[in-house]
Amino acid sequence: MAAFVEGLLSVVEWKTCWSLAECAEQADPQAMQRRLCTVFARALSSMAGAGSR
Repeated sequence: MAAFVEGLLSVVEWKTCWSLAECAEQADPQAMQRRLCTVFARALSSMAGAGSR
């Protein structure tokens, strides 16, 4: 998760999974894509839970 956040805070112009993976010196963007999907799913779940209160 730290590499994902560091990539988002980096000077990389385009914040794509490919560019974040390259910034983190990873061979491909699959790990970044998984992290993004996890964060997105948690955010949706959180919003759904907040709406039912």
